Amino acid sequence: MTDKLRVGMIGTVSAFNDHFGHAIVAIPEMEGVAAATLGRSENYIQYSLMDSAENYARKYKLKLYEDAWEMVEREKLQAVYLTTEDHLLAQYAIQSAKRGLHVFMHKPWATNPEDADAVIAAAGANHVVILPNLPRRFTATHVYAQLLVQAGVI
Repeated sequence: MTDKLRVGMIGTVSAFNDHFGHAIVAIPEMEGVAAATLGRSENYIQYSLMDSAENYARKYKLKLYEDAWEMVEREKLQAVYLTTEDHLLAQYAIQSAKRGLHVFMHKPWATNPEDADAVIAAAGANHVVILPNLPRRFTATHVYAQLLVQAGVI
């Protein structure tokens, strides 16, 4: 049996935080270890998570950190899930890749072509996987819209 992939969450201010939580519960080869709040205010986190960071961490058995890179080092992470503001995703993806971490993040994973190219280059140079997620792709409303387009209704 192989070891579990040790994963942490950088940022706690995305509508997709529960995707990470559900994944760490559902995927037996993955171990969710910690989350970094990046010093965001309690109110901002509460608005994003619809809960406190402490309750979120308790729900998914995560250790909380303020600093992402302290979390990465102390917890010996192998991968991160980025759940921060869109304009910061490329920056954190590049920094994570340079630390040898695999990266999973929501879209838009870059806000301009130069950042997108830099993310791709960082993945290649550091031999890591960076995987953007399309989190709404399989929600009922999006699937229904796709069916309407395919049927020629739209």
